[in-house]
This record gives sequence, C-alpha cells and structure tokens, in this order.
Amino acid sequence: MIEVSAIKNKAKIGAIKDYLKDRNIRDYLLFVAGCNLAIRISDLLSLRVDQVRDRQGNIRKFVRLKESKNQKQRELKVNKALTTALIAFFKASPVLEKRSPLFPGVKADKPMTRQNAHYIIKDACKAVGLEGNYSTHSLRKSWGHAAYSQGVRIEEIMKKLGHASPGVTLRYIGIEQEDTHKLEEQICL
Repeated sequence: MIEVSAIKNKAKIGAIKDYLKDRNIRDYLLFVAGCNLAIRISDLLSLRVDQVRDRQGNIRKFVRLKESKNQKQRELKVNKALTTALIAFFKASPVLEKRSPLFPGVKADKPMTRQNAHYIIKDACKAVGLEGNYSTHSLRKSWGHAAYSQGVRIEEIMKKLGHASPGVTLRYIGIEQEDTHKLEEQICL
C-alpha cells in the first residue's frame, strides 16, 4: 500500500480551499470537513444534511455519528472553518432534503464515491503544486499534523484519531526526523 502524506503547509491548505471553492462548493466543503472533522472518508461521505443542520436550518454545534470501522459513537465539534464552509454550501444548495447525503454523487440521493472524492483531493493538491502522494486520507492526517505542530499533546491527538499508541500516531501524521530536529532547536534550557 502506498503511503499518503499529510498536507503540512498551511498556505497550501488555504490555496486548496480557494481552488476548490472557485470550482465546486461541494468539493470545497468535502476538503474543509475532511480536514476539520478528521474522520475516515467512509464516515465523511456517509454524513447526511440533518447531521449538520437542524430543522430550522441552523448549523449544528456538533456532528454525531457511528464510525464504520469500530462502531463507536462519536460527537465531533463543528468549528468556525467548518461552519463557514457549511453556510456557503447551504447558501449555494438551499433545497437539499434533510436525509440527503451531505456530499451527493451523480445520483443526488446517493453519496459520492470514495474514488470520486480521491480524485477531487488528488487533483486539488496537484493544482496548487503539491508534489507527493495525497488523497482523501491526507485530510485526516493533516489535522493530526496541524494539531501536533500547534503543541497539542500526542495523547490527545491519538485519542481523536482513534489510535492505540502514540508511536502509531506519530508515524501516521508524518513526524519525521527533521521535525524532531526543529523541536530540539527550539527547546534550549
């Protein structure tokens, strides 16, 4: 299996958001939701409109779902970036039924396929000049890497991502020797 990378450059994340927002608001939401919820693509694509928007049309504060891999119930905070993306999406797509997929595919009553999501993300990464192997899994990894870079304890990231050990999480988010050297340079006692 080919290893995919986290998107470590915050400016590139912004460029991808701009690129997708100009092309397709659904794809923009896919990217923003993937980066901010940090859930597996199968769980992301299974989201319905009523999981993110209440009966009055307001954006919910939390997304509740059952993870497909381990059947755990999760409650995920809808942050400011995701709220902004959801508002833009619903403004452009106001007539979605409450039980409709949040990320509709070719048939509006079915979610987009994993393959379609993969091509959207891969194309957007390539369009902004990212070299390497990027896919939908990069979104989840990017959240973990950003959290680590901002000083979040590895145990908290491990819990959020559902990993069994800190070592698994460090490898997963792509913490490499150069990252360790940067940390060693910063910590001067």
